[in-house]
Amino acid sequence: MNDAPALPDAVRRRRLRGQRLDDDAGADDAGVAGIVRAVGGIQAQDMHAAMLGVVVRGPAARARAIAAELPVAQAHDRTIVRAWCMRGTLHLVPADLLPNLLTVFAPVHIRRGRRRLAALGLDERACARGVHLIADVLAGQALRTRGEIATAVRQRGLALDPRGQAPIHLVRRACLEGVACEAGSRDRQPLYGLRSEWFPGPPPAPRDDALGELARWYLTAFGPASCDDFAAWSGLPAGDVRQAWDHFDDLVEVHPGLWTVGPDPGAPAAPDPVTVRLAPAFDGYLLGYRGRAHAVAPAHRTLVHPGGGIVRPTLLVDGRVAGTWRIERTRLTITTFAGAPGVPVGALDAEVARVGAALAADLRLAMVG
Repeated sequence: MNDAPALPDAVRRRRLRGQRLDDDAGADDAGVAGIVRAVGGIQAQDMHAAMLGVVVRGPAARARAIAAELPVAQAHDRTIVRAWCMRGTLHLVPADLLPNLLTVFAPVHIRRGRRRLAALGLDERACARGVHLIADVLAGQALRTRGEIATAVRQRGLALDPRGQAPIHLVRRACLEGVACEAGSRDRQPLYGLRSEWFPGPPPAPRDDALGELARWYLTAFGPASCDDFAAWSGLPAGDVRQAWDHFDDLVEVHPGLWTVGPDPGAPAAPDPVTVRLAPAFDGYLLGYRGRAHAVAPAHRTLVHPGGGIVRPTLLVDGRVAGTWRIERTRLTITTFAGAPGVPVGALDAEVARVGAALAADLRLAMVG
């Protein structure tokens, strides 16, 4: 990905504030569901990274409580749900937004997924039968893992190889059609329930209105941003992107080609003291835009995004990437980048303590580079 030139500090600070990655944004306690809503969802194909993505956006003093609250919010309170949404990737999203999100994304992802399903032996007729059988398996508040669903569906006569990729793709199809939904986990395996029983609610808005709501949600969490940024974040076709963007009548241009929704609150002041965050892999602050020049220097681009869809955990200093990090047992190793912003020791120690609290681990910090 070729990034544009670095953006002004004011744009970066606005984005940092919208993503709750500055100290003022994380000072209030909105809880897990409030954080997920405020930041436009949390990418969650890796639930460990998703948990940390929520934790670093909440009050540091409640890191452990927030980590413990996340599965409760999903499986008990039912205020958040993990679903295939933006870019066809699993995200944690507010449960009340799920109907409109499926209205927007399901037709796109179902169409794009047909060839893969056919290659797995599931043509449209087989998919329709499989989704019907999944509904039967999950009826009556039953919760099942993918493996259990695959076994039950096979017992009901649908040829499905439980050892291959067919079960997850069929379950994904059932979720996109609004028949099934993720409903917590058992032994780290996702559980699925019948969506009409797990998340009953009003019908979705018309797709045109849902597209407009999606674009507003995006700009509120990620602005200032461009229409191209929204396209990259959402993964929607060009026609849907333009239709969504055309809903706005209160856009405010704060930098050439970059917009927020009015009224314009003005840029946050330069942080004092310096804000330090340990952002997890696949963090939305880096994935929410067409490019990453607001955060990543060109010389460091491949260190953060080496290819193959990988976006590494990053050390953010006032929203600029100063290095990458990893955890091995109780050792947290930070690899700093040459020429990156300096890292205040006290703020870094506090951030390591926050992550350690979330993981219930006494982490030892090592710096290299």
